[in-house]
Amino acid sequence: MNTDTFMCSSDEKQTRSPLSLYSEYQRMEIEFRAPHIMPTSHWHGQVEVNVPFDGDVEYLINNEKVNINQGHITLFWACTPHQLTDTGTCQSMAIFNLPMHLFLSWPLDKDLINHVTHGMVIKSLATQQLSPFEVRRWQQELNSPNEQIRQLAIDEIGLMLKRFSLSGWEPILVNKTSRTHKNSVSRH
Repeated sequence: MNTDTFMCSSDEKQTRSPLSLYSEYQRMEIEFRAPHIMPTSHWHGQVEVNVPFDGDVEYLINNEKVNINQGHITLFWACTPHQLTDTGTCQSMAIFNLPMHLFLSWPLDKDLINHVTHGMVIKSLATQQLSPFEVRRWQQELNSPNEQIRQLAIDEIGLMLKRFSLSGWEPILVNKTSRTHKNSVSRH
């Protein structure tokens, strides 16, 4: 049973919308750890950013296999059911859970935002845009009692995604049912 109150799991009996607002003001969270295989898929309302630093990992996202390559930044809207199925040799991975309102407020490429909000998984073309040092620092600063330090970390993460947006990216999983994207129509 999933004990994280911010996540919904495919083995839960209660129905809960992955888009529902959670407490703690939709906090940004960062995990820096060894990846672990998930027994079931789960979903939540944030944008998830994954960076495996020392090996490739494999996810099942909306019942499609997705390889996340070492050193690449990958992001998707986590309201899509996802499950880490193969950790490979990876021992060090960053996982960011970004509140959607923050993601939408940052000055990012409109096509990138449109792709993410329409269920696509996006991968950076360049590797090594982010270091474990930065991830650990941001993780620590997000828990600082100083509001300005917390905001600085959030701003720097937004700039990291701006660099991601400007440095080149590609969709690696395309939501096959998205008519609105094919028609270039979005209500976001």
